[in-house]
Amino acid sequence: MGMTKHTEYAWAAGFWDGEGCTYRHLNQAKSVTWNRGATPGMSLGQSGSREGLDRFQTALSGLGKVYGPYPQPEGPGRKPRYRWELVGRWRCQQALAYLWSYLSSEKKDQAKRVFQECRKD
Repeated sequence: MGMTKHTEYAWAAGFWDGEGCTYRHLNQAKSVTWNRGATPGMSLGQSGSREGLDRFQTALSGLGKVYGPYPQPEGPGRKPRYRWELVGRWRCQQALAYLWSYLSSEKKDQAKRVFQECRKD
């Protein structure tokens, strides 16, 4: 590929800034968790091809999983959708650490807010 890791982190952060989100993932299991019901999650969607999501996952040392394709209703311009997702406090912290230096203040604030909200549950 010829790209340095920092170039890939910067690329991944740009992709994340435009398309990704950090959110509260509500746990379905009744087990005791760090935050009693919610944990941070990260999600990134793309339509047409999963190539960008695979590159994003590789830039983050394989963290997360790419799901799809999810078929879309028939119609002009409709393409299958794919989604990269990661759930869990430690895994999300690790992924954000790769991106942090290159993220916009908006995405940093979003992540901080989610982690704070999960601590309240």
